[in-house]
Amino acid sequence: MPYRVVSVDPNTLEATPLTEFEAVFFAGAAGVNRGAAQSLLQFVQQGGGLIISFEEKPPLETFNHLMGDLLPGRVLASHNAAKVRRGGVTMTEMDFAHPIFSIFRDPSHGDPSTVQITRYYLLEPKNEALRLAGFEDGNPALLEMSVGKGKVLMWASTLDISGGNFPVRSIFVPMLQQWLNYVRRTETVRAVTNVGQPIFLGQEFSSAQPIAAQMPDGANKTLEFHLRSSTAPVFSETESSGFYVFRQSGNEVTYAVNLDNRESDPVGLATEDVLARLSREQEQGELPTAFGIAAPSLQEQEKHQKLWRMAMWCLLALLLGEVWLANRTPR
Repeated sequence: MPYRVVSVDPNTLEATPLTEFEAVFFAGAAGVNRGAAQSLLQFVQQGGGLIISFEEKPPLETFNHLMGDLLPGRVLASHNAAKVRRGGVTMTEMDFAHPIFSIFRDPSHGDPSTVQITRYYLLEPKNEALRLAGFEDGNPALLEMSVGKGKVLMWASTLDISGGNFPVRSIFVPMLQQWLNYVRRTETVRAVTNVGQPIFLGQEFSSAQPIAAQMPDGANKTLEFHLRSSTAPVFSETESSGFYVFRQSGNEVTYAVNLDNRESDPVGLATEDVLARLSREQEQGELPTAFGIAAPSLQEQEKHQKLWRMAMWCLLALLLGEVWLANRTPR
């Protein structure tokens, strides 16, 4: 989808009509004044989306205080991961049931674990924040928190090469699009839901009360999430295509789940994505038995090659013998 991008100074946000926008990308956050922080808070509470990332320079001491109601976690010290691990750290513990990461279950859309982060900020998540991804050293990488009707995402690193190779990886642009599409001001999180993808029921349903679900085959289920009432419930049992009907306290919403059409997508794969798919250990393990035929072992392959070499030598000897006999036969 097309985007209209407007760049403004953080300290002029108070005079910017944020209601005209669906999301604010607070990139390279270092400092903000009280008026701008209040404008952002009001914008998110009314349904707007906010994405926060950092820069190489640490944020000001007042950042946690002024932005406290919006931050999914308190910003602590900067951490140079490259000093601890050569090449930095990768992203792990990703929630592939979340709409941000769900498309990356298909390797053709990119592999987030290939991102190497060399510098990031230590975050202390709030109790109400969701940890969507972490670094392999155990620290949070991406946090989410609901504020009023809106959502806030906080990326613990930078979006330039000072924080790692994220900006030069092929997954960079698709990932930013996923962030924006998730937090932007809209009533529908995903226009199309495919088999195996979760259904986000929205704010019209409460996680604190049971939800009646009718499956495509007519079966009925009672869903109980036992979450905070402010957290939107997620239904992940979408193994079949068809219509799913959800009812609670007089509300009834129908969601359509479609068959996955990725096989009909004519878009080619990037070279690195093809190599990544070919090198996946799971696929390598499944390939030999895909057609019910076990792949020959290395010893068997060598044995077959020896037999073929012997057969070739025998054939060559027969040909030479035939030529020799032909020359000795009197005419």
